[in-house]
Amino acid sequence: MNKAEIIEAIAQARMVETMVQNIAHESLSTNEDLRDLCQMVYVILLEYDEDKLQDLWEHNQMRFFLARIIINQYKSSNSPFFITYKKFGLMVDESIHIMKGGCWWDNLDIFETERVLCDED
Repeated sequence: MNKAEIIEAIAQARMVETMVQNIAHESLSTNEDLRDLCQMVYVILLEYDEDKLQDLWEHNQMRFFLARIIINQYKSSNSPFFITYKKFGLMVDESIHIMKGGCWWDNLDIFETERVLCDED
């Protein structure tokens, strides 16, 4: 089998989607995040060396290989998935705290903040 046929067989068997659901379902907040991770895995497979992919397929090691890709993309703070999707989600989800009048406020009022200029003069 060539690379395209292997990836097509993986897609038809929904291997990536099932494995992503099993590995990352608890902390990815939306189905869109799960789909983004699946797409990232498919991109990696498409860019992977054809001979190595064929060897993995012939020796029945594809599930282990896919699991390693998913775990590395999902858990690593340097992975393309983390940098592109998860990091942005973490920044959006964090509440912004500012010190105002001796109290911490969870909501930021943009009209009551001051702009700090550093080395711009």
